Amino acid sequence: MFESVGTPGFYLNWLRPAVFATGLWTDPGNRTLRKGYADVGMQADLRFHVLHRYDMTLSIGYAVGFQNSQRKGDEFMLSLKVL
Repeated sequence: MFESVGTPGFYLNWLRPAVFATGLWTDPGNRTLRKGYADVGMQADLRFHVLHRYDMTLSIGYAVGFQNSQRKGDEFMLSLKVL
């Protein structure tokens, strides 16, 4: 939580960081067809207020994907939510 960041017309309310990881197996009963997928990433959500009325959340994130323990790609995310 921020106590005094900004001006009366535009101020920051809070910052919420997150770290995540997921995993998935396909065909777990069949060893020859089985594949493993995973990703690891992080995200930060920043809530701010504009003109005492509009609550907004800016989200920034990054994740890396893996298939069978080999890196297959990465992804960047940027989102603005206006409430």
